[in-house]
Amino acid sequence: MKKYLFCILSGCNLLTLSAQFSGGTGKGDHFSGQSFQTLNGETVTIYLGGNGRGDNQALVTEVFLSDDIQYFGGNGRGDVLASASLLSLGDDMRYSGGSGRGDGVSGFNGQVLSQRVLWRGGQSTGNETSSTRGSNWYPNGLPADTSEIALEANSNTYDLVLQGNLRIKSIDFNGANKKIVVGGYSLVITDKVTGANATNYIRTATPNACVRFFVPNNDFRLMPVGNAAYNPVTIANYTGVMDSFCVFVNDEVNANGLTGHPLWNIPRVKRTWYIGKGSGTSNLGNGVDFVFGYNSGEDSAISTMNLFHWNGNNWAVQTGGSASAGTFTFTGYKGGFSPFALGDGVSPLPVSWLDMRCARKGTQAVEVRWKTASEEGSQSFYIQRSTGAEFRDIDSIPAAGYSYEPKSYSYTDRAAPAGTLFYRIRQLDRDGRQSFSDVCATAQATANELRVMSNPADKEFRVWITDALAGAGYSIYNAAGQEVAAGILNSGMTAIPTATLPSGCYNFRIMNAENPFFTKVVVLHP
Repeated sequence: MKKYLFCILSGCNLLTLSAQFSGGTGKGDHFSGQSFQTLNGETVTIYLGGNGRGDNQALVTEVFLSDDIQYFGGNGRGDVLASASLLSLGDDMRYSGGSGRGDGVSGFNGQVLSQRVLWRGGQSTGNETSSTRGSNWYPNGLPADTSEIALEANSNTYDLVLQGNLRIKSIDFNGANKKIVVGGYSLVITDKVTGANATNYIRTATPNACVRFFVPNNDFRLMPVGNAAYNPVTIANYTGVMDSFCVFVNDEVNANGLTGHPLWNIPRVKRTWYIGKGSGTSNLGNGVDFVFGYNSGEDSAISTMNLFHWNGNNWAVQTGGSASAGTFTFTGYKGGFSPFALGDGVSPLPVSWLDMRCARKGTQAVEVRWKTASEEGSQSFYIQRSTGAEFRDIDSIPAAGYSYEPKSYSYTDRAAPAGTLFYRIRQLDRDGRQSFSDVCATAQATANELRVMSNPADKEFRVWITDALAGAGYSIYNAAGQEVAAGILNSGMTAIPTATLPSGCYNFRIMNAENPFFTKVVVLHP
């Protein structure tokens, strides 16, 4: 007969010991026999203690989580002296003796194979959701790197909100109907997540809220992420080596990956999955497989769904894949990693915008300039103007149609009225679809000029501005939408260092009340 011994005592030291419990002077047995119960689909043996002194006088009373036993010791001398308190164990044992003769007078200090910790947010007044408050966890204290955490299924329990970086082994949502809100901190999961669904998932909201998962070779991991809704991605790794993947979800598809205006009128799933990869092994072996999940109402007029990858300049369609009942599967991916989106393969995501700017030329003229990274079936560009209310078309010029390299356009509005004016470009496709550029603004009686030089850059690029833009702040964002540099522009020439930035494509932005501006800067180290 196989017996299971689970014995705990609150306040025990979590020491890694190798020891075998030996009973006291009692019979070491039981009078009441064993009970077999089915817990979460598995049959486990629950040991019902009898009256033997090497045993316990009470019995195991209930199950706490999957494969976890809640044990209340009795008065047997070989066991605990009094009732022990709650502990969640997973598949592991944590042992603590009492004052019985079979162990030390002050108790046996324990065997810990791994630690399971319960999130019980709401126990710390004023910090009910904070991950860094030990009183919100059970046992009282913060999880360790090897912890298997579970969320308490209690209506009084709050969502788990990260207030610091957290690295753990695994997560069991346990039907708690709770979210784990990452915020701007790092969450690293070295094993698996279980129990995730539409009401139990990891909420990401910004590029900083990237959750890292480890995926062994020839294995897969469900990454239960989302923002406003549950939009998981499952990644199977066939590269030949273990790797890690960093994932977050943006609730739209933007013209420039994670920046620029949303592609409102483009057939798409209104989600972007940013996926970063720990190593550069995506082209090894058989690559990786993706399964993206989306919900009803998040897809917009798609006839044939395809996977798109933002390559730094445009949304590039990936050949293959299949859609079925709220999921899209793509196998054998061997490309780069950054934003991914799902869109119409027949009518792919159209114009990718690079920059948009405008400036006064005298008192009654405004020059509008814009650049596209690529065009797919574009027909016309309509120049739109607004004085602060509704945008209206004022003129149009032909588009390139099909282009896979940057193209520049300009238009001069020679009947510009006085005051501050706003401009944008409405792009019309040959099939009647349209998209919009960012908005630029210019004021009367200014001649704001800006030039970006030494682009591509190695150690620095230079920006020249007039006095009208002096003091404007600038920011540089990487392909993940993270700000990597910022500063202030002086009148004339300003050198902006790039020596510490990795080679790649960046967004350079200047925000000024009179002339918001952005462009692409390429950093290329020899």
